[in-house]
Amino acid sequence: MDFESKNPRCTDPVEAFIDDRISRGLSVQTIKFYRDYLALLQKGLLSPLLVTTKAQMRAFLSSLTCTPGGKHAYLRASRTFYNWAIEEEYIAVSPCKNISVKVPEVDRYTLSVEQLGELVAACNTDIQRLVITLLADTGIRRSELASVHVSDIDMSSRTIRIIGKGKKRRVVKFGDVTASYLTSWIETRGSEAALLGISSSGVSSLLVALGRRTGIRCNAH
Repeated sequence: MDFESKNPRCTDPVEAFIDDRISRGLSVQTIKFYRDYLALLQKGLLSPLLVTTKAQMRAFLSSLTCTPGGKHAYLRASRTFYNWAIEEEYIAVSPCKNISVKVPEVDRYTLSVEQLGELVAACNTDIQRLVITLLADTGIRRSELASVHVSDIDMSSRTIRIIGKGKKRRVVKFGDVTASYLTSWIETRGSEAALLGISSSGVSSLLVALGRRTGIRCNAH
């Protein structure tokens, strides 16, 4: 079938899909993920996206030389796109239906209480100590931590309002040690200021530096 977008500005199904994702408030990173992978999918397939068959999708995934994780990323982006196309009644069946990519399980490591203590002891700045204790207490992501503002914190209930993936909101709690570090830190910040004043990559760099200094595998996970 010919593609006819419900948005008169869009003549490309991928751009119509991207417009839909933007309207749903997805993050810039998520939008880039869909745009990049679907652009590569368009180049790799030998037919327009909306007439792709399951056999063509299988052949495309098999032809990829990337890791299973990379193939799975292609499949995730494709599956979401085709599910949207079904909802919009552009196609009846997704070419991704019942297709899967086996991804090896990743071993997740944890830190002991003693190792967390070593990390805190190795910190030589207030922001390092605050990052370590906040991550340990709350389990929030790096990007979520970087986006926290002072106004999101309620010291009386020891909670922080978080906006996560898909703009979903939740509340996390922190303990006594983190509360003491926060109290000292917030005294130097304005009520509407970003709590840390660094980006997600800045949090990552801080953790990498601590890991090198202590020999402890140190990241937000």
